[in-house]
Amino acid sequence: MLEAAQRLEESSIEVSVIPENQHCGQVADIQKAELAPGGSLLGCLGVRGRLVVWDPADREAPPAAVDGCYTDFSWEEASVHSRGVGSFRLLAVGSRCDLKLLEVEAERSASISLLCVSECPADRLLQTIREQDRGVCELQSLRVLSFADGRCRVLLNCDWLLQLQWQQTEEELQTSSCCSIRPAESNRHTAVHHCVCRDTLFTLSSTGLMSVCNISDGSLLASVDLPAYLSSAPAEDDLLSSSSSVSSSSSFCLLQVSADLSTAVAVTQSHTAVAVDLNRYFRMFPDHLLCAVPPSRPPLRPQPPRDQDSLSSSNCSLAALGSSFSTDRSWEARLASMYSRAQQDVAPSNSSSSSQPAGTPWSSSLHHLESRQASSSAHSRVPCGGATVAFSVPESSTPSLLTVSEFSAQLTFVSPGNRQTTVALWDLESGRVNYHQAEGEAAPVQRCGERQHRLLLKKAGVFQVLFSVSQQDLLSRLMLFGSAATVDAVCHLNSWGRCSIPIHALQV
Repeated sequence: MLEAAQRLEESSIEVSVIPENQHCGQVADIQKAELAPGGSLLGCLGVRGRLVVWDPADREAPPAAVDGCYTDFSWEEASVHSRGVGSFRLLAVGSRCDLKLLEVEAERSASISLLCVSECPADRLLQTIREQDRGVCELQSLRVLSFADGRCRVLLNCDWLLQLQWQQTEEELQTSSCCSIRPAESNRHTAVHHCVCRDTLFTLSSTGLMSVCNISDGSLLASVDLPAYLSSAPAEDDLLSSSSSVSSSSSFCLLQVSADLSTAVAVTQSHTAVAVDLNRYFRMFPDHLLCAVPPSRPPLRPQPPRDQDSLSSSNCSLAALGSSFSTDRSWEARLASMYSRAQQDVAPSNSSSSSQPAGTPWSSSLHHLESRQASSSAHSRVPCGGATVAFSVPESSTPSLLTVSEFSAQLTFVSPGNRQTTVALWDLESGRVNYHQAEGEAAPVQRCGERQHRLLLKKAGVFQVLFSVSQQDLLSRLMLFGSAATVDAVCHLNSWGRCSIPIHALQV
């Protein structure tokens, strides 16, 4: 047990980024905490529905409470910040499935101003759905999927997608679209979690079935059967932690997809996780990619007829066979071509029926994405056949926040009262898991619009969790990419003493 504690201590550190504030005392009551994009404003939602906004870096400005009872909130992500420097917008979800748009004004050492600029009652949202389906009698749930540049996408009753628009010159809410989600025929279970990545909606049922939908019209684009994929892996494959760790009775509860759409990770309530390389999955199950269009090959003979001995005729013929034609016949060009082919993923033996060539990402079949977004060069590091892992965390904890990249997955577990908060970093290629268990009460903090960062709110301030880095390595990197003043400030915040900055400079 002592060796495990030592490994836990060596694998991660906590670095104070915002000092202690007198308003950090109610950490145990926080259900959700999220930082505004590009600022230090922090929104905190309590377990009793109380929503407050405050600045942890400003010790003089008191928190501002929003009138009413709320179940969720979301900061606006703005690509072009057209409002003032200290102006932000926040969308709050009321306990009666109503929406309230707030404008937050914050200046240094001054009280935070909250102004309600628009409201959308539940009756109006229900009426919008009833125009499509008279059978809907009430709103049972409302979840904000995304809120960026005045455009909000919400999910109602886990079945209806609404796109709402707030214009800068108008305070009234405009309904851009309303459509129902059409899940896969085999996935008739109620979705337990949703996530949006690059205008694509991913839903997860408790049985491990995923549906991929177009967020604009709700059309079904693909489906993913996690249990079937794990069970189809060959017995000789060395799956991480073995696929048997995810039993048929496991109930999935959390889902996230990497930014390049290559990797999906789903978590169960029994503290196990499943990682899947989506590119490999759709090569193994091409019928599950419903939006794929079979490639049309040009005729072997060019139209109109050309000289069969010409270079243009050879180029046309090889293109019809799926090969490229190059006039450079040097050894350097041939070696470069062979190296390029070797870098492509090797397709499984049953991939001949797939409409996607080897090495082509499945996201290229998503026609609602721009061509530059769909053609991603990143590849998932998940082993062939998928990977599973069982996290060693307290039984009373529940999975809360999940971030995924093509290399790793970071999962935060919370317990009642935020007393035992654990952050786990899972390396998808090696299967190694590093843990960080916070001391005392700690609430995880989300950063709007950013991924793979874990901040913790404590009574002593805001801390960032760093894995696989020591204090000396951190200071050396800050000295290399920052300045001596930055190193001195970090040492002062964390009570590391007056570090000898010239020594760190020599180490770099």
